[in-house]
Amino acid sequence: MGRYVAAPAEYLRGYHPEAQVYAEMSPDDYLRALGPGGTPGEGFYVSKDALEKVRRRMEAGEELDPLFIDWDPYQKKVTNHEGRHRALAARELGIKKIPVIIFFYDVRGWHDVLNQWGEPYDQTHYVRRDELSRGEILEALGRLGATEVLVPQRRPRGPYHRRTVSVRSYRRRR
Repeated sequence: MGRYVAAPAEYLRGYHPEAQVYAEMSPDDYLRALGPGGTPGEGFYVSKDALEKVRRRMEAGEELDPLFIDWDPYQKKVTNHEGRHRALAARELGIKKIPVIIFFYDVRGWHDVLNQWGEPYDQTHYVRRDELSRGEILEALGRLGATEVLVPQRRPRGPYHRRTVSVRSYRRRR
């Protein structure tokens, strides 16, 4: 039995981080969440070559990107996903848990995007976690069969997040 080695995937974790939850799911729960076409032969096309390639990478212990789901918290359904082949390969290998990023995505409505000062500057279909109650987030995770995983966040660096150093400690380091 193998294990799913998740790549850091900063481009996924950095894409609307205010509207996502990093979670773990069983491959069966992931495929079930996709609806009646989630398994081979029920509507979704599965490439045998792609499935074999992913399975070999998992067996070799290579890093793979986490899967993702766009969950509409108002219609309470999956609106988009990525990772069927990885879920199918994990199921074949007997892997119990796979990493999934769950994005809260409202197909019908628009939501404010906030800048670093908390002021709206744009609109998007992604729903910020602070717009949802903790109960709504837990309900979504429960419906999907997912368990939230806390991922250590790196401290942001940039012009607004500079580390301050006293003159005394600066001199001591020189």
